[in-house]
Amino acid sequence: VAGVVLGMLAVAPGAMELGRLLGYSQVATGLALYKYPTLGLALTMMTKVEAQAVGSEFQVNTYTTGSQDFPSAAPLNDGGFVVTWESLDQDGDSYGVFGQRYDSSGVKSGLEFQVNTYTTSIQFAPSAAPLNDGGFVVTWASSNQDGDFYGVYGQRYDSSGVKSGLEFQVNTYTTSNQREPNVASLNDGGFVVTWRSSGQDGDSFGVYGQRYDSSGVKSGVEFQINTYTTGSQDFPSAAPLNDGGFVVTWHSNGQDGDSYGVFGQRHDSSGVKSGVEFQINTYTTSYQWYPSVASLNDGGFVVTWYSDGQDGDQGGIYGQRYASSGVKSGVEFQVNTYTTSDQWYPSVAPLNDGGFVVTWESLGQDGDSYGIYGQRYDSNGVKSGVEFQINTYTTSYQQLSSVAPLSDGGFVVTWDSNGQDGDFSGIYGQRYNSNGNPIELILSNATNTTSTLLSTPSNVPTETQVGFTLSSPSSGGSSTSPSGKTPTSMVQSTQQTSPSNMVSFSGPITISGEMIVYEVSYPIVING
Repeated sequence: VAGVVLGMLAVAPGAMELGRLLGYSQVATGLALYKYPTLGLALTMMTKVEAQAVGSEFQVNTYTTGSQDFPSAAPLNDGGFVVTWESLDQDGDSYGVFGQRYDSSGVKSGLEFQVNTYTTSIQFAPSAAPLNDGGFVVTWASSNQDGDFYGVYGQRYDSSGVKSGLEFQVNTYTTSNQREPNVASLNDGGFVVTWRSSGQDGDSFGVYGQRYDSSGVKSGVEFQINTYTTGSQDFPSAAPLNDGGFVVTWHSNGQDGDSYGVFGQRHDSSGVKSGVEFQINTYTTSYQWYPSVASLNDGGFVVTWYSDGQDGDQGGIYGQRYASSGVKSGVEFQVNTYTTSDQWYPSVAPLNDGGFVVTWESLGQDGDSYGIYGQRYDSNGVKSGVEFQINTYTTSYQQLSSVAPLSDGGFVVTWDSNGQDGDFSGIYGQRYNSNGNPIELILSNATNTTSTLLSTPSNVPTETQVGFTLSSPSSGGSSTSPSGKTPTSMVQSTQQTSPSNMVSFSGPITISGEMIVYEVSYPIVING
């Protein structure tokens, strides 16, 4: 018997197989699938608004006036994550840096907060990284704060999301521009900040760094990362290594013989260069730039970048894996499957299973300007599943994605979206589970009864978010196979993500018998 499609669920009655359908279609079936000890598989009809689709993208920024863009996401030790971005005029004078924390269920933790203390002129291009103590650190570029054009600044936060100490200046050399910082956590509890600096290495931009210990105190002096100094070396990306060191990547003009190429440098746990500067891209025609690097569980790392013309039509996304010894692991590989027009500005993050995920923006693929896409890889560097669309809202452009791993094995992607929040660009996100699927499920408090395959439209407003947390023990509150067990009870709470026409929920959801679901203790976003 063919499977019966029920929104995000598919039932194959003959084999009793349950599989999820990928995609972002709206779900309003009013049906839930249960497995009872005496009834077997049963389709239960919902008479209220309790069976809904989840997994919709969510709005991050609360303040929507003007532009909010350039997001950076970082995981937190408690299973949650933090998103930072730049916001126009919110701090009273041009751009400032703001953030929002989320708990392990994907629900906002506290209010949107301002990161920068100094507000004169522009503070922009934030980068965030987790700290071993459960807190996080944010860096950004600030105009004229150090006395001469742009400088690099930072702010640490504790595990409660409270500022730890004062805003601090990162760059020691202040002549001209130091900007576009990137921050990465280190195994010893500290962190390293990298940035591009104008004229410091004697010829245009060069890449510099500064290490910090676990107390947030500078460890050693500011150091130059690039060895080759002709032309520009800029837009660095850093990642920690298992041996306590770190690796930095950047793009360099003219070094590979033809426009920009991607280069890197490993450092040991003392911050000393480990080996020599190395070229990452194999294909050198035209330009390869905007690299993003992530550490891997095996001690190695993976680098992704944008390459012009290599996939046959404008830009494409490429990558290269490295072993723990710093030697290339396999050959350069193409990430994007869809090659029409431009795919660019990649972001890469490690996954708990030893693999990694890459996100990027693609022109015209979602039907209207840029959209956000992704591809997962397993621990062998082989594509896991197919290329997938991340943004649900497709009007105008969605761009500048940032991906971060989550402690449950999943990941979160953030980006900025034009016009979606009602006024220029806003920050949006989408969480994924460890299988690489949007976090989706159907829950109900219906009794143990069966019904025919009918459907009922949902009248719950779009973007109503409902967070479920466990109130009884059950192996983390998730079930990944049809025979898995779920908690007997869950508590529901709500968060309104638009100002009007919201519904509210109260009281527990009681589940009788054994229900077949996939991920339980995650936020639910109604998309009906």
